[in-house]
Amino acid sequence: MIPWRSIPTPERVTEIPNDFTRDIDRGDAMQILKCMDRCDQQMISGHDYHEAIYSRRITDNMEDLIIASGKLMEGIVSGKENNIIVFTGCGTSGRMGWMCARAFNQVLARHGAPPCFAYLAAGGDESLFVSKEKPEDDPFLGIAEIKEIAKDRDRIFVVGISCGLSASYVCGQLDWALSQENAVPIGIGFNPANLSRYEYIDVWNKSCRQIYCEMDKRSRAEREAGEERRAYMVNPTVGAEAIAGSTRMKGGSVTKMILEMCFLSGMELALRATDMYNPGPNEICMAGDAKDDDYNRVTSLDPILTHITLYRMTYQAVYKKKAMESIAEVMTLAASSIENPNGHFYYIGSDAFGILGLIDASEMVDTYGAPHDEMRGFVEGGWSICKNNDGDLSERSKALRMSLEHFEEDILPTLTKEDTVIMLSNEEVSEGLRATWRKVNLTEAKIARVVVSSSRTTPTLAELDLGESAPIAFVAIPWACTSCFRFTFEEFAMKMVVNLLSTGVNVIRGRTLSHFMVNMSVSNYKLYMRAAHIVKSIAVVEDDIALNALNRSIYRDDMPGLETAKIRPIAEHVEAAKGVEMVVPLAIILAFHEFRGIEQYHMDRALKKLRCVSDLRQIVRRIQDIRY
Repeated sequence: MIPWRSIPTPERVTEIPNDFTRDIDRGDAMQILKCMDRCDQQMISGHDYHEAIYSRRITDNMEDLIIASGKLMEGIVSGKENNIIVFTGCGTSGRMGWMCARAFNQVLARHGAPPCFAYLAAGGDESLFVSKEKPEDDPFLGIAEIKEIAKDRDRIFVVGISCGLSASYVCGQLDWALSQENAVPIGIGFNPANLSRYEYIDVWNKSCRQIYCEMDKRSRAEREAGEERRAYMVNPTVGAEAIAGSTRMKGGSVTKMILEMCFLSGMELALRATDMYNPGPNEICMAGDAKDDDYNRVTSLDPILTHITLYRMTYQAVYKKKAMESIAEVMTLAASSIENPNGHFYYIGSDAFGILGLIDASEMVDTYGAPHDEMRGFVEGGWSICKNNDGDLSERSKALRMSLEHFEEDILPTLTKEDTVIMLSNEEVSEGLRATWRKVNLTEAKIARVVVSSSRTTPTLAELDLGESAPIAFVAIPWACTSCFRFTFEEFAMKMVVNLLSTGVNVIRGRTLSHFMVNMSVSNYKLYMRAAHIVKSIAVVEDDIALNALNRSIYRDDMPGLETAKIRPIAEHVEAAKGVEMVVPLAIILAFHEFRGIEQYHMDRALKKLRCVSDLRQIVRRIQDIRY
């Protein structure tokens, strides 16, 4: 086996490579899933000696947060207070925050209660489905936007989500909340506070680590003293990602878990206290069975640990042998389209399932350097079901045309035998989605389905099929999960499946090298530093050599830019990298010993060898064979 090396440094858990997926690019679809299974177990089990999601401090903080959010929502529901809970984040974190705010407000509406949740996403509503990484680096933008929401509010919970505890946009908002009498900052992420981003933020005199450590210190002290909580840190470690740094996967999934456990439980307490609690068959007892003394009853850890167990059961359902075999079949089918230069991969679905497909597809451009039109998602109803701040944005760009009607207008006439269309659903399929699916069946495109079912009676494949026979990735959710807000577990499973599919397809396509995303965009501070670490880890070189190679790859023949690179702010390197292709693959080759040096012919030599990103595996492994 080729001796891959990672230089041991005290880095954030969310950025280091995962040993379980070291050979993820060396097998077929089933081998990829087996690697991912071992990695995803850490969502519950945690990472090394760090605190897992079931550890006492984490569950204590979630317990207190359930009570506090319930009382804040009680003020809203009763009409006595003008309060708000804001989920805010960048990239996947912002998308999960928006998705949960939307879903929670819908649950409140079914009980006749007013909305209690709002969201902020760095880059605005376009960033929900189109990658916008640069606003993540702007703390002042975050502060301005949270101030606007906080106007005239009695109380505000600022739930800042940053998987790596590294987003300046979120840190600015949490820092602002720390200084406000009527605001409570709540940090959600997946590193210990002392491993959050330590570098000072450009144009700001603070670092993320200062802010998170202050919140962590205050949170621990208030809990121990039994004082009113003025800050919370919910930051279990969930292990390194399957593809290093790709926190859209485990990080996004556990974000969803935490928001649902804390705020749906708090919502139930608020509805009980105001006599508005009227649960449907699949919306019962998220916070337990107590009747009279609900807030005091939450001091038992059982409800929290019970729901962690239900999420674990859902995860296990995705990785059962039959489910894995069916997912592998669909993954192989989709990969056959992406491997073809003219092939495309499309998701279609209804409501939350369609939204999860949209989110998953939107993350391919920056994560794997995929063409923006290679993988798309479409949802029945389009923007009208999103309940977003800015309304319908479909006129702004083709990438934001995302309804089934847009699919039928823009995509359906162009489908060929090289394309794959995947329908996302549970056992119930709406008439609108059925109609579109029948039209897809009349084309030459390859078709498949992903079905997540929590029905007591598992439907047969024949019962699930629509029109022509198609591969079906089928996940059966345990019946126990349907008694507590069924939608949360179905969505959790669907998110896992679409993440598995898109990751596997890009691994097969050759856009990863071992467990590293080597074709990523260098579009903000975090991604620049991630790219530098990838170069350093694969080439096994010192920091200065890795950074020099990265800058050479960004500036290419711009010698003045390269000569001043060391003294220029990283924001300028990020701006220079805009539109430059194969930045990280070229930097990796330049970093190897035989390509060091500044002479231009070395750059030309490397570019000739690197015709496309999939060439990188062969080049690197040949060099490593010689070196080792």
